[in-house]
Amino acid sequence: MPTLALWQWALLAFGAFSVGISKTGVPGLGIVSVVIFTLLLPTKFSVGAALLVLICADLLAVAVHRKNGDVRQILRLVPWSVVGIALGALFLNRMDDRLLKPVLGAVLFAICLTGIWRSQQKDVPKVPAWAAPLAGLAAGFTTMIANAAGPVTTLYLLAMRLPKEAFLGTAAVYFFLINWIKVPFSIFLSHNITWESLRFAVWLFPYAILGGLVGKPLSERISQQRFEQLALALTALGSLWMLVRSLIP
Repeated sequence: MPTLALWQWALLAFGAFSVGISKTGVPGLGIVSVVIFTLLLPTKFSVGAALLVLICADLLAVAVHRKNGDVRQILRLVPWSVVGIALGALFLNRMDDRLLKPVLGAVLFAICLTGIWRSQQKDVPKVPAWAAPLAGLAAGFTTMIANAAGPVTTLYLLAMRLPKEAFLGTAAVYFFLINWIKVPFSIFLSHNITWESLRFAVWLFPYAILGGLVGKPLSERISQQRFEQLALALTALGSLWMLVRSLIP
């Protein structure tokens, strides 16, 4: 396991806490954990450890929101996401950190621009039939290489005009499924999950659970309009930061 200073552990704990909040209350906040884990840990190790923290938070999110999920949206996304996960695992197995971060930053930035453009349209364009396959592929690929499917999925579900409760329920079940699908790929193909990453992640589980417990009452205090604005703003900021950081040597 990497040797870290106390302040680095504190940032990672905050990252895990933000994962919990994003799962049960404020989508988009999870990108904070992507940034923190990527900055403080070797990329492949961070992907495996962060995945285990995400799965921990997923269990709580599904317990809280599963009854509100939109099954149709989940079924539209998951098959394509599996393809994206497989492609991401192959990509991750062949790329080093120097190439991986700029690619991830560019992907997230493109997604961010799409979301901002869509939010500025007075007459919201109809979502085309190919949106779900494209979103599923992009989410599967980005979640495999850096657990960064949040921006893709957030923008897609916002485009679907789901009510806040349905949004959270759909995201909870969707991520629960694809994160578990990623586990065998992460163990046997990209080798992100190891005994070391598991031992590392266990220390962060309590913070993810605490964040999940905070997220639910927080979501109940946010209106639908503010919920959508906050989700888009956090996604945009996180995506832009990932791009800028990827360009810094």
